[in-house]
Amino acid sequence: MIFNYAEFLNQPLTIGMFVPMDENGIVFKIPEENQEYYNEMSKVFFNGFSVVRSHIETSKHTLFLQDPKGDWVGHKHDWENHWDVYGKTIEGFCENEYELTPSALKQIGIKE
Repeated sequence: MIFNYAEFLNQPLTIGMFVPMDENGIVFKIPEENQEYYNEMSKVFFNGFSVVRSHIETSKHTLFLQDPKGDWVGHKHDWENHWDVYGKTIEGFCENEYELTPSALKQIGIKE
């Protein structure tokens, strides 16, 4: 289990660890009655994150990854294909003690 945990912590962060995405890397917008959303939700590692569009005029073309407390922890500009999550690995990101999902616990080797 220690080896699994070390491997888990060293994974590079991806937006799919926070919110469900489709097979093209597009974040799902409407979860209601969308089975694919719920299938992808089971792959998310961290609970309570969402994607929001900025309401500030100078950054209205930016999507932000928002944590459960409402803090922005990553962003993506409309003209870019990648997300910049503030932290390069899970270990670097986890100093905030976010709640892990059953999917993340399973990868570590912890059963709920």
